[in-house]
Amino acid sequence: MSRIAMAVRLFVVIIGAVMSFSAFAATRVVNGTLAQGGPTMPVVFVSPPNCTGQGTTPVLYRAYPFTVDVGGTYTLSIPGAQPNSLYVHAGTFDPDNSFPTCIAASNIQPINLGVNLVPGMNYFAVVFDDSFTQAGFSYQLTISGPGSIIAYCSGFMDVDLGSAFCPSIEWLRNRAITTGCTATQYCPTDPVNRLQMAAFMNRLGNALEPVFRHQSQTTAQAAVNANGIVCQTDTYAIAGFPRVASLSSVAFYHQAAGSVKVSTRLVYSLNAGASWVNFGAMATSAANVGGSTAAQSPAAAPVFVPPGKSVLFGIQTTTSAATLTDAGCELTVRLDSHTGASGAYDPASSPAPAQGPAPSRGP
Repeated sequence: MSRIAMAVRLFVVIIGAVMSFSAFAATRVVNGTLAQGGPTMPVVFVSPPNCTGQGTTPVLYRAYPFTVDVGGTYTLSIPGAQPNSLYVHAGTFDPDNSFPTCIAASNIQPINLGVNLVPGMNYFAVVFDDSFTQAGFSYQLTISGPGSIIAYCSGFMDVDLGSAFCPSIEWLRNRAITTGCTATQYCPTDPVNRLQMAAFMNRLGNALEPVFRHQSQTTAQAAVNANGIVCQTDTYAIAGFPRVASLSSVAFYHQAAGSVKVSTRLVYSLNAGASWVNFGAMATSAANVGGSTAAQSPAAAPVFVPPGKSVLFGIQTTTSAATLTDAGCELTVRLDSHTGASGAYDPASSPAPAQGPAPSRGP
């Protein structure tokens, strides 16, 4: 082996060792953003420094898995006056039923929460939006204490959580463009050949390709449902990353024997049609006169749909008359990748940080 080849291989080994070692630090600083349309969880009620129960209201959240190598009191802090709040979970974190493992919490800004941690235990620092608007915000989470805090990016033990490349790696993993060279390693220094590049580009195209949901109804169908939901689409499951739904096309028409005013509003449901939420702003109204046909096209603003949810769309109609002699509708909704936010990688589906140095790939 030539001196140059040996030097290159040694350089790769050193880089791998440095990246492994960087996962251990006495202070961890993570910058993040809770974005509208990101993952949500049922809110856990807080009476600082305790968690007191779990409700049903969804809140935006982001979970960071970590562990420590020395026991003692660690401080988790978030500066500023944003509606940022914090949970700390021990052992496991299930966003749908997180109260049983919540060991500490604070919703007093700025956050400055002291928690006694045990070495080797898996912990989760969960930042969440403690407001009614759930508009999201940017934050800086700092964890410091008597020992080292071990934290990895998206479960990859060879990429540090604080790496400037972590958000990009997370974005790729969330969309299944690349999931690493193993379940726990990203292999950041490995070269990418043209065959692998073709696979990555193909998966990227699939992730960014829009999805359409379309429905139309005949006269009889729309007339029967004139006081409820018409043109209800089939259900679409949001998997892996958030989507943004926007109106592609919509139309509704009606007739009645006399003068009848009909209002329409675009709506969506996240619970299989049990309840509906406004997809548009103001309702659109139109009235026919003496059997004439009135047509209308309700407007809509984009709707952000978080991963892990199933969504369906429809047109909600209201009329002062009980019977329409004729009615019909057409609706098409477009769903795109919400590329403005990375979409929180779910730590429950990845191995927790391991105690001890993360392995490098070696020569």
